[in-house]
Amino acid sequence: MTLRKCFCIIIAGVAVALCSYYSDCISDSQTWCGCGYQREALGPCVGGECPDGYMCICDYCCEGCRDDCYDCALFQQYCNNTNYCELRQKCKKTCEICQDATTTTDNDDDDVKVTRQCSFVSSQVGPSKASVIFKNVSFPLAWPAEEYFDNKGEWREFKVVLILRSDDGQEIVSDPLEKINRTFSDLKFNQTFI
Repeated sequence: MTLRKCFCIIIAGVAVALCSYYSDCISDSQTWCGCGYQREALGPCVGGECPDGYMCICDYCCEGCRDDCYDCALFQQYCNNTNYCELRQKCKKTCEICQDATTTTDNDDDDVKVTRQCSFVSSQVGPSKASVIFKNVSFPLAWPAEEYFDNKGEWREFKVVLILRSDDGQEIVSDPLEKINRTFSDLKFNQTFI
């Protein structure tokens, strides 16, 4: 079974899809919620708590703080984004959300205290470190009908740049589009903006 999680974010009219895969995290016999990849389950959590050495994940007492997926590091930049609760539940060690716990490895028997569920952690992790990526940005041009080249009979050309400005005032300026004239119905910036 291959599981794929996609999140679509619309920013300034541009849809940005962020997809991740968890095919190697969960075997066919397991469900999305549970202890996950090669992790022992003691049983259900009682009042959101588990005995020492276990943590509550999706209402199951699962062994120690470790990652359920081999590729958690690839998605680490999304760890403190509250939209990625499942990522943080599957990649607790990488996302460093084993609060009040000693981190264990596969061969380590250190005690691990109860770890809070994702919803409780989100208020403590701070602003997201994730980057927003824009690619192939297009804008329609709305020239007045009387100003189109065919109607006007002139050949003026323009150089156009796209300026993306963040809330904190940082600006990203595109490469210029050269020789834009009134025959164009839209502009397309083919570069990637991060």
